[in-house]
Amino acid sequence: MKIFTKIIAKECRNHECHEFQKIKPKESTALCEECSEPMFPIKKPRYSVLICLLIFFLFVIVGGIGNQLDWHPFLLKSRQGFGSREWILLGLKGNLYFLAPGTERLPVFQEIEPVGSVYATSLNVPSREFSEGFPGVTSRFEWFAIEYTGIFLIDIPGVYRFRLTSDDGSRLIIDKQIIIDNDGLHSPQSREGSVELQQGIHSVRIEYFQGPRTRVALVLESAEEGKPYRIFHMAEMGLLRFSTYWVVIFLATLFGLICIVPLLGLWRKFHKHQHLPAL
Repeated sequence: MKIFTKIIAKECRNHECHEFQKIKPKESTALCEECSEPMFPIKKPRYSVLICLLIFFLFVIVGGIGNQLDWHPFLLKSRQGFGSREWILLGLKGNLYFLAPGTERLPVFQEIEPVGSVYATSLNVPSREFSEGFPGVTSRFEWFAIEYTGIFLIDIPGVYRFRLTSDDGSRLIIDKQIIIDNDGLHSPQSREGSVELQQGIHSVRIEYFQGPRTRVALVLESAEEGKPYRIFHMAEMGLLRFSTYWVVIFLATLFGLICIVPLLGLWRKFHKHQHLPAL
């Protein structure tokens, strides 16, 4: 195929002639000028194209294996807890709010201003002591609220079950529909709910507030019909996995175009013995 090779010269294979002609771009020479015999092309591989394709398919394979093993390079920033300041691709964004002491229920988030944001890929904070606050955002560890928002992908339509455990109040909202209401001041408490989800993209919102010090809990689990509960993880819900896969492929191709082609130019300069033979 022309995309993988290029013609750099043509030669006559007549034993008494041995005519050799360099070919300029877009030049076509069919017959030898000396003996009128057919001229045969001398082809050279396009190494830059071949190496870029090799890197592309290598990352396609690595990305596919990573999907099967639930390996997602963009999730390395995810930490145990309520989240971190570092942005995570297609994760959950949590806006943090201060509450007045004595608050007993979830606030109306639209009526208050956030003081900062954290990012997470799952909510898995079992009941424990909490006094470290949110490094880089605030040192507050009581009388605060977090509103997490994100999107996820459903591959298989059906009825999905959710379980939300919290200390203190929490609420799960999917596609603007309240699925679980676990509001109020209370010790660690679980509530369950279910919803029928069609194939495609859905929005999710988790509201949470912490009252007086110092124990906290916030765990969101999900399960397909007839299967056990698992931690609700943005990677396992499809959209993050799909996007990470193609982002890796795109970056690999871009890396090849930017870095490999210039390096090949330098490589050619140090391998002059591969140039055309002398006339």
